[in-house]
Amino acid sequence: MAVRGLVPAAILCLLVMTSCASSPRPDLAEAYFSLGNAYYEEGDFSRAVGAYTQALRFSPHTPRIEYNLARTYIRTGEYDRAEALLEGLLERDPVNTMVLSTLAYLFICKGDPDTAEDFYRRALELSPGDVTILYNLARLRMEEGDVSAALAYAGEAYEISPEKKEVLLLYAILRLETAPTDEEAVTLGETALSSYPKDPYLLRALARAYEAAQRYADALTLLSTLTSVNPEDPDAFFLRARLRLLYAGEVKEGLDDLRKACELGFSDRERAEELLSSPFLVPVDEVKGILEEHDLLPEGMLPQE
Repeated sequence: MAVRGLVPAAILCLLVMTSCASSPRPDLAEAYFSLGNAYYEEGDFSRAVGAYTQALRFSPHTPRIEYNLARTYIRTGEYDRAEALLEGLLERDPVNTMVLSTLAYLFICKGDPDTAEDFYRRALELSPGDVTILYNLARLRMEEGDVSAALAYAGEAYEISPEKKEVLLLYAILRLETAPTDEEAVTLGETALSSYPKDPYLLRALARAYEAAQRYADALTLLSTLTSVNPEDPDAFFLRARLRLLYAGEVKEGLDDLRKACELGFSDRERAEELLSSPFLVPVDEVKGILEEHDLLPEGMLPQE
């Protein structure tokens, strides 16, 4: 049954009850807490804040109410209010890993990955082997470009819970990024692909591995899926253009992809130079013309006459 139809009736009931209520009232706190949870599940975070606030009125300083209110403040972007609540909870319960992890997520939302990592590390010290914390640390390090540290965290998480699909996905991507020619990494990537056939990170990483193994048709299939998933991504079209022009023998299609990549805003001169300098490139003049048209000719290279 949908929650939305039940909420108005619950509000009416609560209004009648609270009109003659005196603090504290655990029964009313529980009713408002349940109402806040219902609003949260619906995605109505503004009303959830109101309900949780009312719950605290009838049961002040109740940890689970404060925690849910803090989570809701994160969703509404009221980060300072969320932080104040979570810091208060942590002061009363300094070994609560759930609060520590939520503070870590809060600081990710605030654009402070270093502080976020500190909180995740504190949580991991208290709960070694916690797969969720390990996974979040791996994601954080990956997004910061520290692939080796991310791989270490993801590897530990995968060793503990290889059945978790999201852990396998992240571990496979990182393995492919660090060792694209490793057969075990490719097998992990193919296994993850069965559950995540449209994940752009996995498609890129596995396509590179297939190219390294000279499985060009398989790589092209993945890159075609990638351009379908991300039709406005210039890098996806450049990757497919490169494969078509250098290895697949699809010159016309490759030139079309290169034009599309440039039109979408591809601007990596270093990779453009790498393409032009490849001994496997046949239509050099055509590629040079497209790059010249979009001001992507490498420095020192003469334009076409």
